[in-house]
Amino acid sequence: MSLINSMLRDLDKRRAGDETRKGLPSIVRPLPAAKSNLAPVVMIALVLAVISGAIASWWHSRTEVATPAPMAAAPEPTPPPSPPLPTQIEPIALPVTVATIATSPIEAAPAVEVQATASEKPPATAAPFVTLGNLRLDARLKTAPLPKAPPEQEFTIRAPSKPVPPVTLIRAEREEDDWQRAQLLLHDGRSDQAEPLLRRALLNQPGNVSARQALIGILLPSRRHAEAAELMRLGLAQSPEQTAWAMNLGRLYVDKNDYAAAWEVLAKSATHAQQNAEYLAFCGTVLQRLNRSADALPYYRNALQLKPREGRWWVGYGIALESDGKTTDARESYQRARSLGELPAEVMSFVEQKLR
Repeated sequence: MSLINSMLRDLDKRRAGDETRKGLPSIVRPLPAAKSNLAPVVMIALVLAVISGAIASWWHSRTEVATPAPMAAAPEPTPPPSPPLPTQIEPIALPVTVATIATSPIEAAPAVEVQATASEKPPATAAPFVTLGNLRLDARLKTAPLPKAPPEQEFTIRAPSKPVPPVTLIRAEREEDDWQRAQLLLHDGRSDQAEPLLRRALLNQPGNVSARQALIGILLPSRRHAEAAELMRLGLAQSPEQTAWAMNLGRLYVDKNDYAAAWEVLAKSATHAQQNAEYLAFCGTVLQRLNRSADALPYYRNALQLKPREGRWWVGYGIALESDGKTTDARESYQRARSLGELPAEVMSFVEQKLR
């Protein structure tokens, strides 16, 4: 209101008085008063001016209040409280020193078992926090202390839990597989396909008697005598008890009229053939061809004791007795052979001549 009064007083001062108007020239006459009354208009203008001034003053004061002052660094917001933890967990014990890294493996720290129930409520106040560098940690958590680095030690290579089969075992399995496949092929009559498998089996496993015998059985019928003889010779060097190989190899030498080589082979396996009449009789025949009739007699005798009805051997026994000067015993042997019969025509003719 003081502003309005000041404006009113100013207007009064500006109005001319009676004395001032009298001093004016005569030509100057005041205007007649207006018929309309301007007082309401003046009052409205004054009121609007007052209101405008008040609004301007209020706006100015608001602008000054709203002007932001230099803001200080805002404090770091407090994190929300952590969920409750079991009462048995002790306050955290943070290590201050930095742990050195061990060169050997560090065992994992035991896991902390946390059991929280739905009935527990979080505390009203925020949990205390501990600042470590740029990290903020809950002081209520307990971490296991870092284990001490064990002394440096040499690394040892442990054996695998599952034993690895040795190379020899794997090789043996492959050799066995070759032998089994060769058997299937022989059963199907495909000896040409079985032969390379048998040779490979023998190359890796020379002591495989069955594989050697199967290969000899392929070579002999096909008259590949040289290869068969070599296989039997090598086999007898390892297994002299294989009397069948000795007899077959001896016959191959007899076919070449090499009786000395035949007897050398037969003699090495003779101790394993004391109950083999065929083997003993063959030894007697070879010794007789070598003009060793006295040495041939026991072999013939033993063979005839095992098989007394074999006429061929009685003939051979008689020849050996006659060569040794025992003609009477020889004649009896020839008679025994003729009585048994079943002799080839040429052999029967020879016996008849001896008995005349």
